[in-house]
Amino acid sequence: ITVYGVINLVEYGSSLPGRRATALGKSHDELQREMPQVMELLRTAFHACVVGYAEEGGAVIQSLPPYPAGIHDFVHPCTEDALANFGAPFDYIQLLLDGGDRSTPNDELLIAALKNHPALSTQHPELIAAGRVLSRLLKDDHQRLQTVLRRLQQSV
Repeated sequence: ITVYGVINLVEYGSSLPGRRATALGKSHDELQREMPQVMELLRTAFHACVVGYAEEGGAVIQSLPPYPAGIHDFVHPCTEDALANFGAPFDYIQLLLDGGDRSTPNDELLIAALKNHPALSTQHPELIAAGRVLSRLLKDDHQRLQTVLRRLQQSV
């Protein structure tokens, strides 16, 4: 199974539990040269809002997967072909509006995901379809809908 997500938090810090990373005032190259052991104590972690999955060789389904990705699975940037599968019917918009991490506001995550979708910047009908889905999902929150649409319009 391949799980697709939108990254909503990146943290760089200590790999030791309970220990905080401290800036040493040196560049990455200086640290690597003078204190290589420090680099072994740091880690990069990220969180993602899951927006879809695909079975081996199957089509992308814009829904939560039946089971989570394995702990030792690899993470890769999404390919252009895979991104193309996240157009209409835009079911993943609901996942972004409801899910996500509280460190990144859901609307900001949604706007960033839609702004970076290649088809939405070049295909007017896709943008209209995404706007219709947003309108249906946020029909009772006009102010929020207007804010999201205005921010999307500014970026296209």
